[in-house]
Amino acid sequence: MVHFSAINFSYPNSWYISLPFASHASAITVPDTPVLINDFCVIHAKIEELARTQDEVIPKNILEQFERRLKQWKEDDKKYVCTAAEKQVRKCILTRSSVTIVGNSGTGKSFLSRHVALTMMELGYIIIPCDNPGDIRQWFKHGRKTVFVFDDVCGRYTLNQQIFNEWTQRLEHIQSLLEDSCCKIMSTCRLDVYKNEQLNSLSIFKTCTIDLSSEEFRLNTAEKFALAEVYFQDNADKVAELSEKYDFFPLLCSLYHKQKLQKHVNIEDFFTNPFVVFENELVELYRVGKAGKINYCSLVLCVMFNNTLTEENFSTKDKEMAAVIDDLLEECELKKGTPIKSLKKSLDTLDGTYVVKEDSTYKIIHDKLFDILAKNFGEKMIQFFIDHAKTDFISERFLWKTADMGTEIEFAIRIPDNKINRYIERLLKDWENGFVDKVLTNRNMKSSSFTETFINNINKLDHSKQEDLAGTQDINSKGIALGESSYVGSVDLVRWLISRKSSINHCTKDHCKGRTC
Repeated sequence: MVHFSAINFSYPNSWYISLPFASHASAITVPDTPVLINDFCVIHAKIEELARTQDEVIPKNILEQFERRLKQWKEDDKKYVCTAAEKQVRKCILTRSSVTIVGNSGTGKSFLSRHVALTMMELGYIIIPCDNPGDIRQWFKHGRKTVFVFDDVCGRYTLNQQIFNEWTQRLEHIQSLLEDSCCKIMSTCRLDVYKNEQLNSLSIFKTCTIDLSSEEFRLNTAEKFALAEVYFQDNADKVAELSEKYDFFPLLCSLYHKQKLQKHVNIEDFFTNPFVVFENELVELYRVGKAGKINYCSLVLCVMFNNTLTEENFSTKDKEMAAVIDDLLEECELKKGTPIKSLKKSLDTLDGTYVVKEDSTYKIIHDKLFDILAKNFGEKMIQFFIDHAKTDFISERFLWKTADMGTEIEFAIRIPDNKINRYIERLLKDWENGFVDKVLTNRNMKSSSFTETFINNINKLDHSKQEDLAGTQDINSKGIALGESSYVGSVDLVRWLISRKSSINHCTKDHCKGRTC
């Protein structure tokens, strides 16, 4: 186990730009435990020099954003436990240009990638946390040792078509950048997303894969016990015995600790059925008076925004946001007019338990917890979520009928029959507003009964409105519904669109690359 906490970091503006000990990864021998640098004053001086001479490509304000993220990574890393998977990832990242860590939600993918990234700093690499493929082109510098770190590289819950398309469009250029041996990509991906056939075309994520859910790299008995010791000390034996039921054991340990559940939740109850525990926690949160309901409201808001809620969203000048919050306050039995700042303050108090703040964006602390909250809130407030949730959330999280889809989907929000028309109205609104690709890649489109109902609802619109929809361009790809419907294989929709004079010669902004137009 690596004890980074032994170093007295004061986190200057560019502390994570480490010294270039070797110019090529192939020249590095991997030690069992990464070498730690103790003379922080010397490092700080070198960092300032590097920031002046080598990193003009990255503005100071962006460096500060990276610093805040990496500072949190280092804090979380204090509870890291060495595993066989870590040794394999460290070995691969030094010899390969791209490494993908896959596994089910909660198995420790992000924790592992961030830990390895921190050890790479000690070998002279700059670590750049990334949000989209364009970050590579923007922050790449030839000859500079850089690791670009991506979480949920092609979507958090399902394959995100927009992100996938962007990777597809940039793939050739990114591959050319990876020819520079100093440039590396380390990414995480949910196993379900990784298995999507579309991802096979993104070869950079298939060349070197470590699957944390596999027999080879899942936590063994000794590793689970070591993890239990870190979090539970005297109760380690008991916790280790309960570790077999769920493969997201690392997440359960972390959440039990961060949410201070040990004060009122029995260890055995938690590890036997954590979902019931979290549901009960939400019920109790709602019951503890006005302050509890405000906390509950703020979590709903964070989920509804699909982890994209920013400080700017709390602006009192945003009339649309104010209307959403009024509806939310009514749902939560709070008086309209409750100051919007109280919701923001609530999220700040929940930071570290339910919420984490990255730069100016509030996010639920882990994807698995987000899944639990999304299903809980979404089904209790289904009309509110249908009306107000972000388009990505609408596309990914709701399911009507699964009988003809061939699989059961975990944590999906079930749409009752009496809400399906309301849901389709929301999709048509999104379509009209230019979110064409999101609507046509909605997971319900795989269901023949849904597409039939969807088309029936469109046919109730004025004929001119139908033709307008058929010709509406997506705000990002500039494609129209016919191209996306052809691509995903929605035969009935393709027929309908052609009957509404949709142009078969329309091209997207990337000239129909990868599309049937």
